[in-house]
Amino acid sequence: MRNFPLLFNLNSVKWFTSEQFDGDRRTSRRQQQRQQTMDSQTAQKLAQMSRDVLCHSYSPYSSFPVGAALLCEDGSIYTGVNIETATLLGLCAERCAYVKALSEGHRKFKAVAVSSNLTGACPPCGTCRQFMAEVS
Repeated sequence: MRNFPLLFNLNSVKWFTSEQFDGDRRTSRRQQQRQQTMDSQTAQKLAQMSRDVLCHSYSPYSSFPVGAALLCEDGSIYTGVNIETATLLGLCAERCAYVKALSEGHRKFKAVAVSSNLTGACPPCGTCRQFMAEVS
């Protein structure tokens, strides 16, 4: 079964970003397009890393492993997996990767790749989207 990682360019995320509320800090369309470009080699590496960590997922209840790879602005990459508990208070792979990066002092991120054992895309849940919007 082939999985297809979902790659999010965080510069193009429109969830409650500071630019929507602060007109003085807005960048021109051309500057935004330059910021949003990512070479295909980096995108492929990020996608592969998100697939590679699927085996570390702890998902005994859903049997639905999810892996994520987060690209920081300085080029470092942090990975994460979903972790389930019987209380249903688990941790999604995306937030796991973000928490690892944040705990190491990173505050600026470029992209995140998300992989699962689905044959299609696996978009982040609403909680992860809000989390990414607030810390990115």
